Amino acid sequence: RAVSFLQEGITRWEEEGRITPEKAADVRASLADPVVAVALEHLGAHMMISVVFRFPFGSIVRVLWVLTFMVRAAGAVVTRRPITTGGLDVHNPLVLIWSALPGIGLIAYIFSRPLLKPVLMRLALDQAIHSMPFRLYERIWAKRWLAPSVRSGEVRP
Repeated sequence: RAVSFLQEGITRWEEEGRITPEKAADVRASLADPVVAVALEHLGAHMMISVVFRFPFGSIVRVLWVLTFMVRAAGAVVTRRPITTGGLDVHNPLVLIWSALPGIGLIAYIFSRPLLKPVLMRLALDQAIHSMPFRLYERIWAKRWLAPSVRSGEVRP
């Protein structure tokens, strides 16, 4: 579900001429990586936790969520079991610290290693703001700051 949400953003960027078909194919290939899908699933879970649990409980639950998966990943490394939850690339100390912050902690998984690619971060933020109500995307000029700039050589005919 999260991958299709970002796929819609890539399609929108292509239609607006903000990304070349080659670059779009590269981004789609990045999204096809299973570790990226795991990181996006946890990002969605953090958002749901933040909706259900308000401050301070949301921050506490998010930290416990990350800590649980960090311990499971570390245990899998020590016991040499296969890691199915993304491992320490997804659940790392930076994500743990960000998840403790009230409000902004809901996007902590953007700081996981698979999503730390600049184009994926921009795409996730751009698509999230684009889907907000009240034409917020246009009002705060998010396209100007988040979407790739239109370059004369990159625009499709």
